[in-house]
Order: sequence, then structure tokens, then C-alpha cells
Amino acid sequence: MRIRRESNAPRANPFPVIVGTSAGAINAAALASHADQFDFAVSHLVAVWRNFRAEQVYRSDAIGVIRSGALWLTLLTVGWAIARWWRLSPRSLLDNRPLADLLERTLNLHRVRDVMRAGHL
Repeated sequence: MRIRRESNAPRANPFPVIVGTSAGAINAAALASHADQFDFAVSHLVAVWRNFRAEQVYRSDAIGVIRSGALWLTLLTVGWAIARWWRLSPRSLLDNRPLADLLERTLNLHRVRDVMRAGHL
């Protein structure tokens, strides 16, 4: 932001294409959704990452870890047949629902189409 301001560059997004992988994809989506307000998008990302904690990605409290671990242990010891009967299908060792909540609060993906139509991407 500072470099953009000091060079008197336009306030809009300076990148015609924004891409990323993993955490970079989160950053890219946040920048893309506010490409028409680039300084705001950067400030918002700085605030998210500056205050970032593991609890925002997965449940790291004792109860959440014990519950998830107990489910996996049960499935490994009793068998996947019972899992089918209970209709259990764990996809990860830790519950990552907090990440979905963070992404929902951080990203405004509905704006990307409008920002593209307006020529900011």
C-alpha cells in the first residue's frame, strides 16, 4: 500500500490476474473480491493474518481433539463397517470447521464477478 501511495499509482488493483495456492489462494480470493478497493483489501488481509491463531483453522481445544481422536480410534479399532452403519465419514484428524467460518467472514466471493465485469480483474 505504501509503495502504491508513494508512487501515485491508481487506487485500484495493480494486478490483472491474481492466483494462489493454499493460504495464497485465500489471499488471492480476498484481494480479488475487493480489487476495486485494493488498499482496503490489503489492510483487511493484514488484520486477518496479524491476529491469526491455530484455533481459526481447526478445533484445538481439548474436547474437540479428544472427540475427533476418539472417533478415529473407534473407526480404526472397531472397523469401517460400523462407520458405514453409523454413516460416519471423518475426513481429517482435526475438525476444521473453524476454517470454513474464517473464510466465510473474510472472503466476499460474490463480489468477484462484479469486480471482473467492472474491469478491475
